[in-house]
Amino acid sequence: MHWCGSNNDQKNKIAEKLRSKQNADGGWSQLTTLKSDAYATGQILHALYVSGMIKTDDAVYQKGLDYLLKTQNEKGAWFVATRSFPIQPPMTSDFPPYNHDEFISAAASNWAVMALMNALPDKAK
Repeated sequence: MHWCGSNNDQKNKIAEKLRSKQNADGGWSQLTTLKSDAYATGQILHALYVSGMIKTDDAVYQKGLDYLLKTQNEKGAWFVATRSFPIQPPMTSDFPPYNHDEFISAAASNWAVMALMNALPDKAK
């Protein structure tokens, strides 16, 4: 909506709906039937930030960051289980060996890092 030029009233409605979907653990889930994960959490935090609908010092953003930091693994990545049927073999890389979950976990790690980077001290709050 932000990139399409929606006005602030339109964006606020969606932003409030997204904020209300934050789970008790601080994260968001891709579906209401699933647990929080780094893909949904990072994507929502980044979208809210880029659209100007949230500042990084907001309690909602901070809870999301806490969730991401608590769920990051020792190699700096996040695991997310795939819900799709594999159509190609898993990639072989230095990325944690998540086998058929590597593609979604790599994307989730990207979203999570973007959300974390938005909160760096040199960024405008």
